[in-house]
Amino acid sequence: MNINIKKVLKFLLIFILIFCINYFIITFPNDEYLIYGFSYNITKGLIPYVDYNMVILPFHSLFIGSLMMIFGNSYLIYHLICATLETIIIYFLTRKLNIFKSLILVISTVVFDPYSYNVFIGLIIAMILLIEVNDYKHKDILIGLLIGYIMMTKINIGAFIFLAYFIKSNKKVEAFLYCSIIPVITLLYLCFSNSLFECIDYCILGLKNFRGNLSIELPYVILAIIYIIYVIYKYYKTKDKNYYYLIAYSIMFYPILGFYHLSIVFWVLFYYLFLTLKSKENIIMVYILLSILSLFYIRLHVPYNNVKLDFLGNRRIVIFDQVPKYAKYIKDNYRTKKIYIFEIDAYLMKLEAGVPINKYDLINRGNMGHDDLLYLDEIDKTCNKEECVILSSMQAFNYGKTQILPEFKDYLLKNYYLCEDDFVYCEIEKTCSIHR
Repeated sequence: MNINIKKVLKFLLIFILIFCINYFIITFPNDEYLIYGFSYNITKGLIPYVDYNMVILPFHSLFIGSLMMIFGNSYLIYHLICATLETIIIYFLTRKLNIFKSLILVISTVVFDPYSYNVFIGLIIAMILLIEVNDYKHKDILIGLLIGYIMMTKINIGAFIFLAYFIKSNKKVEAFLYCSIIPVITLLYLCFSNSLFECIDYCILGLKNFRGNLSIELPYVILAIIYIIYVIYKYYKTKDKNYYYLIAYSIMFYPILGFYHLSIVFWVLFYYLFLTLKSKENIIMVYILLSILSLFYIRLHVPYNNVKLDFLGNRRIVIFDQVPKYAKYIKDNYRTKKIYIFEIDAYLMKLEAGVPINKYDLINRGNMGHDDLLYLDEIDKTCNKEECVILSSMQAFNYGKTQILPEFKDYLLKNYYLCEDDFVYCEIEKTCSIHR
C-alpha cells in the first residue's frame, strides 16, 4: 500500500511541476499558439490541409484535438491535457528511478517549448529505447504503434526511425505491419476527408520551399557533428543496435539547426546513457548543470510584455503587444470585410478575436505547399470580387528569410494603401479606380 501511495505522489508531483512551470512560469513561446491552434481547429470541425495549412502530418493534432473535443478547447484545458500526457510518458520513463532522478528529467524538459510535437516525438523515442532495453512483453507492437505515431506527425523523422527499427528487427514482416497501423488509420482519415492530395502538397511537395528556412550557425553545427560522431563511435564500440535510433534521430538537425532542436536530440541521448552506462551519477551531475543553465538563462530570462490576452489568461507572453488592437479590428469587421493578415502572429490574433482560422493565417515561408506564390494569386482573385483589407505593420517583413516572403510585401505596397490606424491597408483599385 505504501508503494502505491508513493507512486501516486510521484505521478502527482511530476504533473504539478510540468503544468505549473509551463503554464505559470515559463514565457509563452512563439510557436505555441500555432501548435495549440492546429488542435483547436479540429474542435471547430475544420479539416487539416483543406480549411487550414500545416506542414506536419495530422496524427498528433488529431489526437490532441480529439481529447479537446471531449474535455474542452480552451487554452487552459489544452495545457492540462498535454501536461497529463507528458506526465504519463515521463512517469513511464522514470518509474524505476527515485524521485530525485525523476525530477532531473522533468526539469530538463522545461528547456523545450512546452507540449511541442517535437518534444512529444523526443519523449516517444526515449520510450522506444526504454522498451528495447527492458525487452517488454509485446514490445514489437508497442514500438510499431509509437513509430507510426512519429511517422504520421513528422514524416522525415518517422521514416528514419522506422528504417532504424526495420534494420535491427529480426521480424521484418511484423515490424512493417505494426508500424503501418497508425499510418493506415491516418490515410483513411485523409481519404474520407478529401484532404489527401492537399496533405501531399503541404507536407511533401512543399518541403522544397521549406528548405529556404535552412539555418546554419557554426556552434550548433559543431555540436551536431559531435553528436553524430559520438553515437556512431558508441555503436562501433558497443555493437548496441539501439544506437541506430539515435543515429536516425540526427535528421532532426535538418533543415533548422538551433538550440531547440539540438537540446531535444541531446536530451534523448542523455536519457539513453542514463539507462545504460554504469557511471550514471557523473552523467546526472553534468546533465543537472546543463539543465539548470538552460532553464534559468535561456527560458526564464526571455523578455516578455505584460500584454493581456483573454484566451491566454495570465500566461506571460513575448513581444505580442500589437495583438490586442489587431484582434479588436478583426472581431469588429470580419463579418463585413474579407480580412487577410500579413503578420507572423496571425493565428494568435484570430484566436484572441475568437473568429475562424483559415489557411491564409499561416503564410510563413514553406507553409504554403509546392508554390508559395499561389496564395497571392488566390488572394488577388478573391479581392477582385469582394471588399478586402490587409492588416500589416510591415514588421513581419523584417524577420529575415525564415518568415514571410518579400513578394507579399511587394503585392501589398503595389495594390493597397494605408487607410486606417497604422496597420489597415485598403485596396487602391476599389477606392481610387487605379487598375493593377
